[in-house]
Amino acid sequence: MEKLLTLTELATLLGVSKQTIYNRHCQRLQLPPCIKLGNLLRFKRTDVESWLNSQIETDSAPIIANAIIQPARRLERLKKAAQIVSRADKRGAL
Repeated sequence: MEKLLTLTELATLLGVSKQTIYNRHCQRLQLPPCIKLGNLLRFKRTDVESWLNSQIETDSAPIIANAIIQPARRLERLKKAAQIVSRADKRGAL
């Protein structure tokens, strides 16, 4: 039986944080197949290697289906002084 990789070992191997792996697991995003032992996640080295090989892009076009869409950023609020000026301008225009 092969040795299972811990979450820390996988994070080091992939160059990401442990929290990133937890987030991907919870959101069911791309991650090598895992084995759940109680509350612990473990990964077979052969599964990780085959998953990494499958992640190599053969086409130069980006894969849009697996892209994470970032939420739209909120518009910046005006500074207090700018709010006062805009209110004064509105009152003067009325």
